[in-house]
Amino acid sequence: MLDANYLRHLKVLGKWAKLFDVAAADVTTLDTLLSTTVDQYATGTTDSLPAILLFPTFTNRFSSAIGQGATALQQVAKDAAKAYLISADFREDFVTSTPATPSSVASVLTALAAEMTTDGKTFTTKTTTGFCLFFDSITETTTAFPQSGAPTYADSVYVVSTIV
Repeated sequence: MLDANYLRHLKVLGKWAKLFDVAAADVTTLDTLLSTTVDQYATGTTDSLPAILLFPTFTNRFSSAIGQGATALQQVAKDAAKAYLISADFREDFVTSTPATPSSVASVLTALAAEMTTDGKTFTTKTTTGFCLFFDSITETTTAFPQSGAPTYADSVYVVSTIV
């Protein structure tokens, strides 16, 4: 995958990973994250028209779920990420890996891990937050993402409440 494509996809997926991580936060924190999530994909900083078209439904669910609690918010984050990961916009950016089953999130994430390995890219070493934990929570299995203490795509850069 081209670096520019990793960047544009992780800018969006990082917001949903952040929501998963902070789902139990106070309303002000969640409202701020909702605003920056919308700004991240709606202002063109994602360079992704498909993301802009995909996420309005999840934005409304995110807003409604703030009053419903952490479980509802985490489900919104997972559902939005699943929809994005199996979208043609995401899958068609793979260069060396192809998901065995394009409609399977687990298959797409396995292909992403293989693509990252081929490209020499890494995520932050898995902890109690971040991309690796989020992706594993979506599939309820462990995906062998390449990880590093000095990652190419650090959680501290992408899994954040601010515009990236």
